[in-house]
Amino acid sequence: MSIHRRRVRIIAAVVSLLLSFGTVFPSFAATNEEIIFNYLTNTIGYNSAAACGILANIENESSFRTDVYGDNGTSYGICQWHDTSPGVGRFTNLKNFCSQNGLDYTSLTGQLAFLNHELSERQTIHNNLLSVENSSDGAYAAGYYWCYYFEIPRERERQSQIRGSLAVSKYWPLFGQGGVTPPSVKYEVWSVKTNVLEVHIGAGKSYSVITTLAAGRQLYVTQFVADEERNVWANIGGGWCEYEGLEWVSGQLYTLRFQTNCETVLEDAPVHYRDNYVLPTADDVSKRGYTLLGWDLWNISWATPPGYEITVYGDLNPKAVWVRDPSVTLIRGDANCDGAVNARDVIHVMKCALGSVDGACMPAADVEFDLTINARDVIALMKIAADPSAVETLVTTEEEEAWSALG
Repeated sequence: MSIHRRRVRIIAAVVSLLLSFGTVFPSFAATNEEIIFNYLTNTIGYNSAAACGILANIENESSFRTDVYGDNGTSYGICQWHDTSPGVGRFTNLKNFCSQNGLDYTSLTGQLAFLNHELSERQTIHNNLLSVENSSDGAYAAGYYWCYYFEIPRERERQSQIRGSLAVSKYWPLFGQGGVTPPSVKYEVWSVKTNVLEVHIGAGKSYSVITTLAAGRQLYVTQFVADEERNVWANIGGGWCEYEGLEWVSGQLYTLRFQTNCETVLEDAPVHYRDNYVLPTADDVSKRGYTLLGWDLWNISWATPPGYEITVYGDLNPKAVWVRDPSVTLIRGDANCDGAVNARDVIHVMKCALGSVDGACMPAADVEFDLTINARDVIALMKIAADPSAVETLVTTEEEEAWSALG
């Protein structure tokens, strides 16, 4: 087999491998504190107040990280399980338990299973947590008790008070108040900023009020909609409340996914409702032979200028709008307009031929010049990219005019 054919086949194999991955869609993942809360309430059976007390302790012990060492390497994990001497103690018990049960002791799954195992053997602590009142007072009691009898840190009394207070001030507003569990879908955390905020059955003042919320209460918002009077309402799972009574705390419900139609790839930008975002400029994306005119936000062929600050109300797919610079001659086969012909162009043209991407550099991508992008262009471009002696050829003015005539 000739060197030329081998190179062609190598490029073809690389292209096939890359395309086999397909499109990757982002997914929403719960945080460790949410996973732990759900495990404590759904698997172990604690109420929200007890779970909030434990969360306050885990924050102080490990900041919810599973891979944290403490006490000069003798303590480990979300609860900082401690060995009193080498190979003796709760850290070693964690590793042995996970090994015996086919679990990874460094994982959250393994550590939660061990926590459940420990509690099954420490019935006094377990029963106390089961009996706490499901209220802010119960959250304080659980945080205090867990610290004093389960974690047993230095400055035991003072730390127990601190963790009990944290359970009330931070985790009860977020996870408690009637046992609200974080939703399984993407959400944002918002806080009530007015003294009293009404919660309606539906999105609008015409719907019945089902409860009221006090200032400082944190909520999980999964959707924003406008009513007939153009007032914006937030869906908080059990009802709807007016957007004007809320202030953003954390989380990003929406995403900007940029389509650059050039070599530059921009990362998706997570944004929250009514967040302000500055659109990328020519310093952020480049396309040889073209000038960035702006971004088409609504698929209406109208460009919002680069660097313009927009307010986000939902998911957006900004598409780069380019203007041809006639002073720069295009290179035949340079489908992504980066000034070179290589395997990246092969991949780009193949995706165009399959309809999975838009806006290749035309007519540079039309290697066969038949006014369409198809398998013949892919094969021709593979040969060019695989041949180091291939002579660089330029796109003619006539070819550009022919493509322009297609609209």
